[in-house]
Amino acid sequence: MPATEERVSVTLELPRRTMDRISELAGLHNESLTDRLEAIVEKGLDAELSYTERFDRLSEMYRARLKAEGKLDQTDEEVLAELREVRERIANEPYPV
Repeated sequence: MPATEERVSVTLELPRRTMDRISELAGLHNESLTDRLEAIVEKGLDAELSYTERFDRLSEMYRARLKAEGKLDQTDEEVLAELREVRERIANEPYPV
């Protein structure tokens, strides 16, 4: 982190067990508690963003598939009718013994 970046103090209550784990990690990394907590927060933020990006990509892929199948603009009634049709088809399949 750049030394010129503005810093903000935060007060946080954590369970003792969590604080002990953070202290242990700080010792393993030869860091202060503040540095270790900052690293944990940054890593969590990075993970959160990557999840959001993944879901956005999945959403785009799903919309593209629906568009290619001509189903992107289906009404609720059309979706439900299609689901009923699929359910009936499955219900009428012979049951494997």
